[in-house]
Amino acid sequence: MADKPTFYWDACMFYEVLGNESVDAQKRAKTDEIIAGNKRQENLIITSVISHLEVLPDKLQEKGVKDAEDYLALFDAVHFAEV
Repeated sequence: MADKPTFYWDACMFYEVLGNESVDAQKRAKTDEIIAGNKRQENLIITSVISHLEVLPDKLQEKGVKDAEDYLALFDAVHFAEV
């Protein structure tokens, strides 16, 4: 894990990605690049456990995300980790 780049995401990033919020094209491209690398296990995205309180459950539902289980399933310590 130490060899991988690590990115810290706060709740706003989860809103942006999971809620498909409108953002600048350059920012969206960089975020998509990080996510693609994450799927290939080339980086690790971490967040505070406090982010869960900010994101779940009502906030995601407001953004159109149907299932809190899908959000929590991201945190497998390989792709996403909480600290």
